[in-house]
Amino acid sequence: MSRRTLILLALIVASQFAALAADLPGSKDPPGMKRYEGSELIAYREPKFDEFLLPLGAPTSQDPPKYTKSLKVEGLVSRYTYVAPAGRTPTELLRNYKLEFQRMDLVTLYEKAAGEAGWFGPTLTPIQVEDKIADILTYNQDQERVLVGRTKDPSPTYYYVFVTSYRAGNMPDRLQSKVTKDVALAEIIVVTPQQMETKMVFVNADDMSRSLAASGKIALYGIDLSRRRAAAVVHELTTKYGVAADRLSSFGCGFYAPVASNDTDEGKAKNRRVELVKW
Repeated sequence: MSRRTLILLALIVASQFAALAADLPGSKDPPGMKRYEGSELIAYREPKFDEFLLPLGAPTSQDPPKYTKSLKVEGLVSRYTYVAPAGRTPTELLRNYKLEFQRMDLVTLYEKAAGEAGWFGPTLTPIQVEDKIADILTYNQDQERVLVGRTKDPSPTYYYVFVTSYRAGNMPDRLQSKVTKDVALAEIIVVTPQQMETKMVFVNADDMSRSLAASGKIALYGIDLSRRRAAAVVHELTTKYGVAADRLSSFGCGFYAPVASNDTDEGKAKNRRVELVKW
């Protein structure tokens, strides 16, 4: 390998490291997803178990966000805000993210192209506040593009891509030299199907008694108890253990009394419960 080739390779590596060094400390790209070439990560929220309303249509309300069609998902929610190199446009960013969706073999659920109805920027206000980027994504409705997709897994990972260019709005001092007029920006939100840490445990008789006295009911998890089995338990307690028959009754609510969404495994786990109710 010639000295000139080595110098060229060194310059390429140095430029890549320089770009990464400019990223927000501690930030990283979404696993398996490439960034637009030359982009810089200016805001990042590490994955945390949360819920997110995924837009599948135009906004009908901005605070709180609502859409003509949407999907509430739960999982590890992570966020990534990128500023693209000068001279790039939202159209270029969207085109490249569409190619990235193809490379990742994602199913596209929704796309807002240029000129289509809907103003998504203000729906991101809570995220911008939490991630300390003020409102740099808000005020350029004409340049907004949106792309939403998912993996083909039974428990999919969801991707929400919002691209725009900066027109106006407040910004923190740290971004004054990076976010200039007409610079293209991308907000990526990823929701992976990580299960929430299970906090539900079995309780003893004293705990059950205290909860019944305080709130009138208690939820028990981990019992596989159908309506028929619940009736059999009541029969067993009243015929063999001396419990007065007028003190117990059983009732199966099934799908009529959920405490969480059945669209996720976590929600289904919360709904699979036995409740003892004082009456």
